[in-house]
Amino acid sequence: MNKTYLSLIVVAACTLSACTQTTPSMMNNERVQVSRESLVEQIPLAHLNKNTIATIANEYNKHGTGVMDLTMTFDPAAKDFTAMNAVNTVKQIKKDLKVSGVHNLTAQTLAVPGGQPSLMVSFDSMSAQAPENCDQMPGLNGYKTGRFIGDYKFGCGVETAFSKQIARPSDIYGNADLAKRDARRGAIIVDDYTSAQPRPVLDGIERDDIASGN
Repeated sequence: MNKTYLSLIVVAACTLSACTQTTPSMMNNERVQVSRESLVEQIPLAHLNKNTIATIANEYNKHGTGVMDLTMTFDPAAKDFTAMNAVNTVKQIKKDLKVSGVHNLTAQTLAVPGGQPSLMVSFDSMSAQAPENCDQMPGLNGYKTGRFIGDYKFGCGVETAFSKQIARPSDIYGNADLAKRDARRGAIIVDDYTSAQPRPVLDGIERDDIASGN
């Protein structure tokens, strides 16, 4: 073997070694992420009805976490919607929300001189989304084409599609006590997704109901 041939082999080996060490991976190793934000909505009294309450309950059941706070405002000088009206209205809304499956609630009234009566609703909302800097495959997102394939991380399309199918993003966190339960009880957690049917609401008396007399 002559020296020239041997030198070419060494150069080729070094080149391949450098390529292996410096070329970034085109595979995505991240999973679906959960973002959290605080939602606050003000609903005028005239717009409060069964459909409005059902919409609030549906949004909370899908994305809400923690306590939902209800505040019914009223003008203390008003004659048509008094403080007692505000109390009775927010109590009824609370009951309607519980019927719709929202049980973690706080409710109060607030005097706003000169203001119009309205319901303030606030709670933390969670949403599932693709990993950061993870786009769909070029050609599928409407504006990027194949020439951008070098910037795409394989697997991002799957994570993006998966994030849009999660009904309750809080389920991503799982159950911290899962290891303490038997397999069947643990499987119930994912049964909703397997059957595509929500579990029925369980009726019962809660400590909050007993304390408040509702």
